[in-house]
Amino acid sequence: MKKESNQESLKEVIDRYLESLKMKDKLSAMDLKKEWSNIVGPSIAKHTTSMFLQKQVLILRIDSSIIKNELSMAKSKLVESINNHFSKEVVKEIVLK
Repeated sequence: MKKESNQESLKEVIDRYLESLKMKDKLSAMDLKKEWSNIVGPSIAKHTTSMFLQKQVLILRIDSSIIKNELSMAKSKLVESINNHFSKEVVKEIVLK
């Protein structure tokens, strides 16, 4: 007979702890800001003036109407690219301002 283990991986314990402190979004936002240029490329990154992540909604302020329009048409692809980059669901929705 096999005993069930009550052991958790260190990652699971840390994730649960961060969730209890409501810090998971903050860490995801920091990672996203750090990797933004790698995800969208330098030309789009330099036109991104601010970025906020709140409850998996990414709010972007873009200073170019042309780039804003392009991103607007490719929101679902961008969400997919971000989540693929991190191998987890970081963003569910994007709002452009």
